[in-house]
Amino acid sequence: MEVKGDDYCFGCGPANPRGLQLKFDVDAGERRAEAAFRPAAEYQGYAGYTHGGVVAAVLDEAMLKLCWELGIPAVTARLEVELKRPAPVGDEFRVRGWITEERGRIIKLAAEMVDADGAIVASGRSTAVVQGSRR
Repeated sequence: MEVKGDDYCFGCGPANPRGLQLKFDVDAGERRAEAAFRPAAEYQGYAGYTHGGVVAAVLDEAMLKLCWELGIPAVTARLEVELKRPAPVGDEFRVRGWITEERGRIIKLAAEMVDADGAIVASGRSTAVVQGSRR
């Protein structure tokens, strides 16, 4: 499998009008990625609250976008998400992703989404597998 990016990614693609269009700041030295996320009503589950699957997608995007920006063509093999509190639609959150371990083709990552007060709303861990050559 060859991993190729384009501008239509659901998480970060600027050409996808229904996507999240997350814009990440990547610190290659620290091996971290961070973005703001303000969920719109289109991403709601229960009235007024962001769907948990969308929160999971945001966490996954933070982890895999970091890999992509570091030149690591990886895909998520396992994703674990802990939803700690509701994420109201319209509130602004920060999502952060970082690498915790690398072993050959296996990369372990972590992410968290925090509210304006810095409280953790959701956290995630993933195992990614490198597909092809690193850039």
